[in-house]
Amino acid sequence: MDTAITNIDFKDENTASSEAMGKPEAYEKLRLSNSFLFSKVMLDEELCKETIEMILKVPIERIEYLVHEATLDAAINNRSVRLDVYVKDDKGTSFDLEMQVINRDDLRRRSRYYHSLITIDQLEKSIDYSRLPDSYVIFICNFDLFNENKRLYWFENTCLENQDLTLRDGTHTIFLAASAPRLGDDIKLDGFLDYLYTNKPSDDFTKRLEVAVIEAHHNQRWKKEYMFLEDIKREQYELGKEAGISIGKEEGRIEGRVEGKEEGLTEGREEGFALLGKLINILISLGRSDDIARVTTDKVYRDNLLKELNLIPNNSE
Repeated sequence: MDTAITNIDFKDENTASSEAMGKPEAYEKLRLSNSFLFSKVMLDEELCKETIEMILKVPIERIEYLVHEATLDAAINNRSVRLDVYVKDDKGTSFDLEMQVINRDDLRRRSRYYHSLITIDQLEKSIDYSRLPDSYVIFICNFDLFNENKRLYWFENTCLENQDLTLRDGTHTIFLAASAPRLGDDIKLDGFLDYLYTNKPSDDFTKRLEVAVIEAHHNQRWKKEYMFLEDIKREQYELGKEAGISIGKEEGRIEGRVEGKEEGLTEGREEGFALLGKLINILISLGRSDDIARVTTDKVYRDNLLKELNLIPNNSE
């Protein structure tokens, strides 16, 4: 059997491109790799529990949904982020499952932010530091973020001077890469990632997932919710597009005056629009709608966010 998935196996006609460009995909065509549909399918407790067990290779007696598509707030600055699937097991361990189809440069730091929000959420339940449960942030990706041709990347804090010494702070960050070559020694996880990448179920688990996907397509309440959210995204995208044109023109004028060339105007306009477009899309994916409205009018705040999300260099570091 061929041990590698090829790009020909996967048709990415609407997944990443439609999300990136603010164009909604027809609800009936959504696949499990769509974060909205994934969050709905994972409402099936058995499927969700089995997914976690499959990834972590540990048995779980039961799970509890903390909040579906949870929005956790960081009290320090009132920013919030929406988690796709946020559950805990019978031992109190928290799990955040994130479906990701767009390769963004901020995913590594987003995992750090998610862990901090989960920790705050755990501490707010009057848990002492010494009894703070473990937390797992799991990104299920259609791409290989690290370009190491591995399907599984498991990170924990280790000592640089002694790689065998782990901090054991309870945080675990996992990235799955459906586009990478098969693991070979993990048939079930390979089947799951193959299904995400090709939309072709091949075993009992993925066939049950496919049934759940089809059932979700017939859920009219979820369809209305999806359409409502996509309308909001589209409005935010158009707002960002209009603001990007305006900001790009202004920055182009400044650059054109500095360079004394007409091409400076054109280049600055295009770069300003592209940069704001990236910022708007990231904020949409993080559910930070308040920030989206503010960055279109507040240049200082916009520049600070661009630095925070590593879209432009932070000269203060």
